[in-house]
Amino acid sequence: MDEKLTWEEIKKKYPDEWVILLDYEDDPAGADVLSGIVFAHSSDERELLDSTKLALTGKERAILYTGDINEGNYVF
Repeated sequence: MDEKLTWEEIKKKYPDEWVILLDYEDDPAGADVLSGIVFAHSSDERELLDSTKLALTGKERAILYTGDINEGNYVF
């Protein structure tokens, strides 16, 4: 089983990458992810989503970027 990491650990281990987290915990307001298990990661968001689509069908997950979001880029 993969290890659950804090968000800070995830950002350090996977800098400037998109990550898919399973078994994640968020803050009480639901605004920030606090920790999770990294299922997959990539610098290319589309590649990450395409390559994991079938494996993640029906699973709750968080998809986040570990770097800074520049003006004009959006995270959904």
